[in-house]
This record gives sequence, C-alpha cells and structure tokens, in this order.
Amino acid sequence: MGKSIDLRPKEVETREEFGYKEIDAVVGKRSNGSVLLTLTEKKTRYELIFLLNSKDN
Repeated sequence: MGKSIDLRPKEVETREEFGYKEIDAVVGKRSNGSVLLTLTEKKTRYELIFLLNSKDN
C-alpha cells in the first residue's frame, strides 16, 4: 500500500506545479470483478481511465 494522502507535499494542494498524480481504483457493486483505474494529473486535472478485468492483475 502507498503512503497516506496526508503525507504528500503541500505544493500538491496548490496545484501550481505540473507532474503530481493521483491514482484510484473504483469497484462497483455489480462489476463482476472489473475495476476502473483512474490516474489524474493534479494541476491540469487530465485524467486517464482504464478498465481492468480484475483488481488482482
């Protein structure tokens, strides 16, 4: 497991610098094991979304 979100640098919250990213996995109730993996760049809020067949892969 990664570091706590509380430990990230203060610069991340101001969104003044490019390059800080946030990653999340979204599992729905009826997903049949599928997972959405989201990767968001904090300054631009550009987001990549991937559909994974399983959270174990």
